[in-house]
Amino acid sequence: MRLKILQRLAIFVVLSGLVMWSCKDDPDKTAPKITLLGPSHMTLPLQGTYEEPGYTAEDDRDGDITSSVTTQVPDMNTAGIQELIYSVADKGNNSDTAIRVVEVYNTSEYLGGPINAQLVDPYPGTAPLEYDEELVVDEKEEDVVTVVNFANSPGANVKIRLNRDGAKGGTVDFVSGDLTMIEGTHSSTAIKVHYEKANGDEAVLLLTHK
Repeated sequence: MRLKILQRLAIFVVLSGLVMWSCKDDPDKTAPKITLLGPSHMTLPLQGTYEEPGYTAEDDRDGDITSSVTTQVPDMNTAGIQELIYSVADKGNNSDTAIRVVEVYNTSEYLGGPINAQLVDPYPGTAPLEYDEELVVDEKEEDVVTVVNFANSPGANVKIRLNRDGAKGGTVDFVSGDLTMIEGTHSSTAIKVHYEKANGDEAVLLLTHK
């Protein structure tokens, strides 16, 4: 009787060892999976609002691990393309990542690029002065554009704010400089500004896409 008990005990020990060995020989090597909800590429206006479309994360052993996902929010105050990285790891230290691209744009981007800058009536009786200029869209402030080095004068940057009366039209205001706005308009192809300088001289600045 005692021999049978010892035999059964020995078999139990052997089987337990085999089970333990089998578990050690079967580590968790399967990575979890992140699934992004909504679009993988989003286009949003500068200084707009970002709303997270959502995501889920599943693991073959740990189940739903959505709460373990880490990510970021985009900088809505800077124009440009940003990548939001979503990361998660299971208990076996296997990980997965997903990327959502968020493109933040200034709604005045259609105005940016090479332009023809024409200074009309800078002095009474003179012919218009024309320059090849660059119109730069502000990366930090919505609907602000700058004429860089106007009239080939380094540092003479004429900054203009566009006040929209429509999708691609409206009035304009000067943001900087010793200039006083008299009137100004803009469309999808041109910006026209009638202004007065500090010394009383008046002129019209006409910016036209090339």
